[in-house]
Amino acid sequence: MRVKRMARKKTQRRASYVESTLVNDEAIYSLGTLHWAILVEPIFFTVLGMAGITLMLRWSHLAESNQAWLMVLLLPPLGMLQSLIYFLTTESAVTNSRVLLKTGWISRMTDEIALSKVESILMKQGIIGRIFNFGNVVVLGTGGNKVIVRGIADPMQFRSTVHELAMSVK
Repeated sequence: MRVKRMARKKTQRRASYVESTLVNDEAIYSLGTLHWAILVEPIFFTVLGMAGITLMLRWSHLAESNQAWLMVLLLPPLGMLQSLIYFLTTESAVTNSRVLLKTGWISRMTDEIALSKVESILMKQGIIGRIFNFGNVVVLGTGGNKVIVRGIADPMQFRSTVHELAMSVK
């Protein structure tokens, strides 16, 4: 498999974190995208939690006497909000010199490993991940550094790109 360099698009949109941190002669070879399936579990538990709380309040006298139950009803969507923010704000990429991951909206967390320092690449896919083609990729570097991309779509392609570029750098 020959890794192809991605062409830069000439648009007026705001540059992503990955694009804004590129240095001279650095090119993006692969952008990792998160798979929609990582939102299924938080949605399920949010709906289940809200249904359970609604039934509990309906059978109790708390709903009649106190408006504090509104706060309790807002708790399940907070977990969903956290997952949605992760889904919308995570960027991962493989360039010709490094593997990088950025997560966060208000607070930002970044991880990166130089391709010359990559020791191994791990991939984990469960049964559902195999069916819908998503999983986790862990890039381990020398000195114990690691980049963990959770819920990435097409993890085999991302892993293969990292592997091929890391081999060409060494």
